[in-house]
Amino acid sequence: MKKLLMLILVACVLGPLVVGLGGCSTLTMDPADHTRSYGRIFDLECRQVAEDWDYLWLYDEPSKLTPFYMPDRE
Repeated sequence: MKKLLMLILVACVLGPLVVGLGGCSTLTMDPADHTRSYGRIFDLECRQVAEDWDYLWLYDEPSKLTPFYMPDRE
């Protein structure tokens, strides 16, 4: 039982460290790549905030499209 608890403790402590290193490209990126990456993220989030603000205050023009089936009147 002690061995199992010790294994769980070691897995809980070392698990996030091992998972944090796996699949991360930060070791191969230089500072310029980081700056460009954060710039793209910041630009995208600013655009999303602007769209959300327009949606919240209903600044967008209403769309005539609907996701529901609308039969023709023939």
